[in-house]
Amino acid sequence: MAKGSHVDLARRGRLEIDRWREGHPYDHLDLTGADLSGIDLSSAVLAHALLSDCQFIDAKLDGVDLSNSHLVGARFDKASLRRANFTAALMTNVSLVKAQMEEATLTDADLSWAQANCATLTNSVLTRADLINADFSSADLTNAQLGECDLISTVLNDACLKHAHLVKARLINTQAERADLSGAALTDAHVVGVNFRSANLTGINLSEACLSDLTQAILRDADLTDCRLIDSVFCKADLRGANLENADLRGCDLREISLNETKSVRGILLDHASVSDEKFLAALAVSKTPPEGCDELTELWFVTSRGDPKSLVLQRRPVDPGI
Repeated sequence: MAKGSHVDLARRGRLEIDRWREGHPYDHLDLTGADLSGIDLSSAVLAHALLSDCQFIDAKLDGVDLSNSHLVGARFDKASLRRANFTAALMTNVSLVKAQMEEATLTDADLSWAQANCATLTNSVLTRADLINADFSSADLTNAQLGECDLISTVLNDACLKHAHLVKARLINTQAERADLSGAALTDAHVVGVNFRSANLTGINLSEACLSDLTQAILRDADLTDCRLIDSVFCKADLRGANLENADLRGCDLREISLNETKSVRGILLDHASVSDEKFLAALAVSKTPPEGCDELTELWFVTSRGDPKSLVLQRRPVDPGI
């Protein structure tokens, strides 16, 4: 339970908190369970504060320092948290629904099980944050820094992650239906069992991602136009309705998948991509609804064995010098 004197102190505003901190440099402000909805504590220093189950609904907290604070179960719904500092804060089960968090810093914060539906986190920094089981559906994470984040079972449905930085992030069983990841960087990311159904992955960068694993990923209707997916693993991925126009699939593992029901395969690069069937390309021609560019694909590429008859790869047909 919060200390009554601390709650009164907070309600008197930032300057009173500053004066208290000067006289109590080793004490932690304890506002546990307090209802401070609508309060204005912009630029206040609340580092190391005890704020679990505290309510800051509709509060104005721009520029507030909440680094290393305990915020378990706290509610910041519709709060203004622009440029707020949550570095290393414990934020499990926190509610950030519709919070305005542009340019906020959440480096090393623990947001597991957080509810951040419709929150605005454009240009925010969440490097190494723990987002396990967090819900960011319909959130705006444009240009967000999510490098080395744990996004295990995280919900990103309908979220905007345009140009987001997800280098070395772990996306395992993540839900990203209808998410916009256009221009996002996922190099060296670990991507397993992610649902990208109807997602926009235009221009996404997975190149040089030795851990890029899209095994069993649902990529139905995903836009992979111009995507660099070099050496990625698509084993058993669902690509029905996906647009692969001009995608770079060199060295990819395409075993146990079909391109028959994709929207377009025009201009894709397939050098040394692995397949599991000699008829991988021939099957396109007999598909009920052949993808755009399938004729060009079968003319330019063929399946060959790489020493071992069971090791099949795609190779470009040699150009006839007489043509």
